[in-house]
Amino acid sequence: MARPKLKLDIGALQKNDVVNPDDPDGMIASGFAVAYKLGAVIGSGTTAVVKRCVRLKDTAGFAVKCIASADEEVRQFARDEYELLLSLRHPGIVHAETFFDAPHHLWMVMELCDGGNLQSYVDNRGPFAEVCALDLFEQKLKAVDFLHQRRVVHRDLKPENCLLCREGTQLKLSDFNSAKVLGQGAAMLTERGTHAYAAPEVVLHQDWNERVDIWACGLCLFFMVSGRLPFNCRGHAEKLAFAEERLPGFVWPEGATDNLKELGMLCLAASMKNRPAAMSLLQHPAFSEEKVSWFDRLNQELANSFCCSAGKKHLKRPVAQSLAKMRERNESLAATTTCRQDEHSTFLSGIFESIRFHSKSAPPDVGYVEEGEARIRRAASAPPPSLPSETSCCEVLPSSPFVAMAEDEKICCEDERSGAINVVSTDACPLAGA
Repeated sequence: MARPKLKLDIGALQKNDVVNPDDPDGMIASGFAVAYKLGAVIGSGTTAVVKRCVRLKDTAGFAVKCIASADEEVRQFARDEYELLLSLRHPGIVHAETFFDAPHHLWMVMELCDGGNLQSYVDNRGPFAEVCALDLFEQKLKAVDFLHQRRVVHRDLKPENCLLCREGTQLKLSDFNSAKVLGQGAAMLTERGTHAYAAPEVVLHQDWNERVDIWACGLCLFFMVSGRLPFNCRGHAEKLAFAEERLPGFVWPEGATDNLKELGMLCLAASMKNRPAAMSLLQHPAFSEEKVSWFDRLNQELANSFCCSAGKKHLKRPVAQSLAKMRERNESLAATTTCRQDEHSTFLSGIFESIRFHSKSAPPDVGYVEEGEARIRRAASAPPPSLPSETSCCEVLPSSPFVAMAEDEKICCEDERSGAINVVSTDACPLAGA
């Protein structure tokens, strides 16, 4: 039997005379208000509203999923989600803390991921650099492999359900409302999840298995590096292609490596029997290349902070020069055996001094310089979890397209009087669009 659609109907509940007017949200009756203080909304969907909350005994921050329903079947599905999350202890899956139950409301307290989600990150900052996308995608596949080994299918692995922590360097799966444990009743025909990420077998109303998650992962990977989906899964032409077990035509973003495209195409096999398991995908050569370094993080933050909008065009050249210096610095550190974070902090200060110097001719509102500097310093202090903090910034990595363009500049020299980087060429900087 298909799960019912969970819909918030707070207005109707409040009109019902069985709801306590002094406790319309059930926070007191459930005991939630005794242990937690509710905060601002951080997300919402068709099933619930998610808000920040603070545990009163130690002021620790959490997220709380608030569901308003008196329907016992709906409420049982929420309890099932909580029980499932309790059984899934993995660094790539959001942790469930506790659960509160009131006659018309349910409150599920969970781990707080303060970096937003993949959708909001790409919407606000643009697509990920490939090396960063692959790092997050590997984390996602490890969590999916953990689920599938336990016969759990998520069924809704869209970007909104991939939460980010540690300044966007760590990914965790969330929202298990659509999840199903294989073999626990109901035919494998029921349709759940988000239509845009539905696998061909779901679109064609055929039997499905855990490989529907692999398909959604492939679409997520394409989205992370392009900011869009490759095609409309529900279009007429797309359905005809799926029926013939082939993919609709689409083009990968310019600059995508062969390894990334091959990995994505394996996930997007039109026939589910040709889609590898997550465990197999984790052995792909795309993940055997260099891991994300301290410099990769900073390269992306510099690009996002100073080169992505029309109002910051005057900073394109100094950022290019700064990146060229970063690349030179990275190479010089390769021969060292140890690398202290405070050395990099000093180096960053020089870069920011240059950017501030060049921003003097900017419009009056240059607050984004300080904001960008704060973001970059946070990224510098949070190396990827897979790399030790003392050595993660010492490795020489293949130059990203952004750094490669900066290397082409070769136009800067040190001004002995001001310490700022001055332009000695009149060529246009290629880092951002006109």
